[in-house]
Amino acid sequence: KAGAPYSESGPGPKIAIHDAREASRMIHQTVRSIAKAGITSAAILSSGDILCQCIANDKRRNDAERHDPSALSKLSLERSARFAWTGLTLHGPYFYFAFAWLDGRFGAAQTLRTAITKSLVGQVTVFPPYVALFFTYQGLLEGVPASAAVRRAVDQV
Repeated sequence: KAGAPYSESGPGPKIAIHDAREASRMIHQTVRSIAKAGITSAAILSSGDILCQCIANDKRRNDAERHDPSALSKLSLERSARFAWTGLTLHGPYFYFAFAWLDGRFGAAQTLRTAITKSLVGQVTVFPPYVALFFTYQGLLEGVPASAAVRRAVDQV
């Protein structure tokens, strides 16, 4: 319709909003997508951390200890929980919006040129702030004071 109000918030296509019900549906769909991205990231980050701990612990043990079921008790579930929380509240939402921005800016990667362009722009614009945020966030979740967490993040990057 000509003159219809349009959604101007956030990345993605501009969609005509004709009534409050449609706006509510769009908000619900966006919240659901962000939650799905967060839950997926939480599962992947925590699973990856558990796998890394198992590999690191396995390298430190001798052959007799490798078959000991109590080895699982040596896992840091607190550390894995921090990774899960980071996935849920930072990684998932951050990359949901970052990739939506890239898609809105460059469109779908239907050609090799577009894919390479999106990848390069993402590496330069999206990933550096995320890495700094990730290390700062992990430090804060570990109980490190904010100024020390930021310093540690800068040192890591």
